[in-house]
Amino acid sequence: MKKNIYIMYAISLLQGIIFYASIAMTYRLSRGLSLFEFGVIEGIFMFMMAVLEVPWGYVCDRIGYKKTLIICNFIYFISRIVFYKAYGFWMFLLERVLFAISASGISGCDTGYLYEMCKGEESTKVFSYYSAAGTFGLLFASFVFTFFIKGNIDLSGFLTIIPYGIAFVLTLFIDEIKRESNEHISMFSFIKTFIKDKKLILFLVVSVLLTESSHEINTFMSQLIYERAGISIEWYGVLYAILNIVGLSSVFLGIISKKYSIHRILYVLMVIGIISMSSLLMNYGVVVSVLSILALEVVEVNYYPLMNTRLNETVSLEDRASILSVYSLIMKMMSVVTNVLFGITSEISLNTVIMTCLVMMIMSLAGYILSNSLETRQ
Repeated sequence: MKKNIYIMYAISLLQGIIFYASIAMTYRLSRGLSLFEFGVIEGIFMFMMAVLEVPWGYVCDRIGYKKTLIICNFIYFISRIVFYKAYGFWMFLLERVLFAISASGISGCDTGYLYEMCKGEESTKVFSYYSAAGTFGLLFASFVFTFFIKGNIDLSGFLTIIPYGIAFVLTLFIDEIKRESNEHISMFSFIKTFIKDKKLILFLVVSVLLTESSHEINTFMSQLIYERAGISIEWYGVLYAILNIVGLSSVFLGIISKKYSIHRILYVLMVIGIISMSSLLMNYGVVVSVLSILALEVVEVNYYPLMNTRLNETVSLEDRASILSVYSLIMKMMSVVTNVLFGITSEISLNTVIMTCLVMMIMSLAGYILSNSLETRQ
């Protein structure tokens, strides 16, 4: 059991080693892709992710976790080769199509496999280490790019192929999970049951509101916030590295979850998120801006392992991958709405985006309180 979990950690770490991560857009633009074409490709990517999510879950439950992960990690490896060779719209589109096929298959399959491997015991700790491994890989890649690759765009694309090839090979050494039964639930029956579970639906809504709002600030708006605070662009790389280091805080989640309940930790994370968003809205200072963004990173990276634990706990069937894929699909559909909202508000002003994120954070806390009240009544 431990061998398989450690291999999954290693795979996560290796797939986090993306040497071109800090110049991903520059890489594409240097290879003849326009911003408009990138937007079109990302739209196709999101559509394919949504369409393929549930079919991959169905396939995983029929052929097993190991075969699914082998197929998906091989396609992932090929996508990195295509990315390195890509010039212009069609090659970058092919890379994203391959990535969508791979990522939609891995989604739910990897966390379901880890949950089954640890038999649900200490799953929060396992998920937090799995997430932190990927973050550590990204941090390592950023360090290598800055001090060794030194801005060589082509080399960063080539070197990224290597860890993904190793990750694929490692997948061959994980063990398959022996199933106690070959019976599968009807997806129609599951959807009927799911629609009646108001508490679970609320939790999915809460998760989207919290993760999308924090991710919007950390990933897309942080540089604009730095600029507003008067931080020189030379410091952006350092701040990006610090953000990744803070992202490793999830490794302590397993220890914290032993002392405090998941409910209490989730409440604390939501309150931290609300305070951080409010600070960004009211204070434009350097210290407050940086600390608020770092706090939101803590919220995001620590929420995902807790969310994965909660969602896996709702599944007691052989069709774990299928059901987790349904959850993921529903959350992706809600994310489309939030991203459109972010796009509209960003055209108005930076403060409008932050205000939108703050409102979503407050709604996530209110929704979580409501979901727990439903549980108490039941």
